Amino acid sequence: MKKMISTFMVLAALGSMQAQNCGSKACDSKQHGKVIVRLFGETGVDLKHYDGLKTGINRAYLGYQYKFNHDLSAKFLMDFAGGHKNGKYEAFVKNAFLSYTPGQFSLSAGMIGTFQFDTQESYWGHRYIEKSIMDKEKMGSSADLGIKASYMFNDFLKGNVAIINGLGYKNVTTSKYMKYALGFNITPTSNLILKVYGDYRDRNEAEFKDSKDPVKLKGQFTASVFAGYKANSLTVGLEYDRQNNHHYVDGADMNAVSGYANYKFNPKWSVFGRVDYTSLDESKKVYALGGVQFNPIKAISLSSNLRYTSIKDGDDDLGLFINVDVNI
Repeated sequence: MKKMISTFMVLAALGSMQAQNCGSKACDSKQHGKVIVRLFGETGVDLKHYDGLKTGINRAYLGYQYKFNHDLSAKFLMDFAGGHKNGKYEAFVKNAFLSYTPGQFSLSAGMIGTFQFDTQESYWGHRYIEKSIMDKEKMGSSADLGIKASYMFNDFLKGNVAIINGLGYKNVTTSKYMKYALGFNITPTSNLILKVYGDYRDRNEAEFKDSKDPVKLKGQFTASVFAGYKANSLTVGLEYDRQNNHHYVDGADMNAVSGYANYKFNPKWSVFGRVDYTSLDESKKVYALGGVQFNPIKAISLSSNLRYTSIKDGDDDLGLFINVDVNI
């Protein structure tokens, strides 16, 4: 926690200095910086296997982004994940990259955000409550070390390509085995978007050298299709994802389907729901959640939600949660 506070103070000072600098007439109006502060808080109780009330900050993001001019920008973001090891926070560099965007073309290099499920996460819209299905089931990472490029061909079609490390931002061990990703966003109308995505990374025996259960390894291939619809107060998303040789285990093929919807009654109140289905070998799981969200101000989201999990040949689980998202 002390590291989080110290980091925030440094970033706030940078933002203040930049704001003062841009107060002068000599400052280029296209240059500006912004401090990023975001917190995910949660209080929850297991209604079926009551083991007490659990409260904490699940995640904190602290960072700074700066735009040098119309084409060039940079972003640095720290991710503080809580409660994974002895209740302590783990700190990771999630983003540290430069972006060059001259017109319809964009190029980013460094610890970049990936485009595997960025569109899906945007349509789901409740990351502070739950990850999108590919992130939740560890089918990929939201950020990684590498380079990506995108090109907006027209209002209908956008292409994305990336070469990344493939291990995610929490594991920056370099390897000769890279992940190659390709995706297209298709927008036939202003309300509808279609996305197709695929990536491949070859096996790397060295990454499994400490495994106690040696397995036959094979290259991992991921494919995804998504459809999203937005109109007035309604947002709907549906995706199908498949990963052959999940975690590079030969024959371990994962299928995942996720559908979600959000409806806004007014600028402050909305309801949402989501249902996931995943299968891996003989294992099958259904995960459902739904709730209500309240936005007292633009920077704060509050939610009360129920979550249900059903695992084949396993126990069901039901939980009640209150979540908060502070996004400054």
